[in-house]
Amino acid sequence: MSAADITRRAVLQWLAGATGAAVTSLPAVAGAAPAAASAVVPPLGSRAALRALPAKWFFENTTGDFWPAFDIFQWMDWHLPEAVMDRARRGLAEDIGPEQLAGLERRRRELQYIEIYLARDPSAGDPSGLDLNSEPAESLVTVHRWGPAHGHVRTFVDVLGLGHDRTAVQVIDLTTKRSQWATGDEYVTGLPLVEAPDIRGWLVARGDLQPSSDPPGASDTPSPG
Repeated sequence: MSAADITRRAVLQWLAGATGAAVTSLPAVAGAAPAAASAVVPPLGSRAALRALPAKWFFENTTGDFWPAFDIFQWMDWHLPEAVMDRARRGLAEDIGPEQLAGLERRRRELQYIEIYLARDPSAGDPSGLDLNSEPAESLVTVHRWGPAHGHVRTFVDVLGLGHDRTAVQVIDLTTKRSQWATGDEYVTGLPLVEAPDIRGWLVARGDLQPSSDPPGASDTPSPG
């Protein structure tokens, strides 16, 4: 079993737990078994699956592992404002010594922070509603990172079944505030990203995007900004 399959199993187990379904073998749930297996958990990449899976994730560049961003302390460490980090680098932050600063810098280099947004279902009568069904969902994957040299999160896109033809990818460098975009196909195949404004807030306000919902009791992680 490949590393991607192991990660996929973990995602499926999370999804099964979040939906109250039974956990079956990886091949059965992944679609290698008869269609009846799809009744066990929603198909990966479907609107129902993305509604059940967490909206916020951390991705480790070296290993390609990723996990839900539910640890509030890890979240706060990674999102510490650059102004605070700059004061620490100049020795002006009393509560951040050299060792703590080195650890913060290392964790920022090692991790990327990912958010998943669902596109509004055009067939839904209510613009603010989402059709919770097994149809593939269109989504926006926003990748936040500190600096330009980071791992490619194609594994994340593939394992969650987001579908290259149904996904847009935005990469934001928090150091430079640079925002770049690509289609899923362009991103996964390594084509250059295109500079474009960060318009997520506007799309969310219009009702075109909604964050994929965290399971009950797991949404205590604050939002960036």
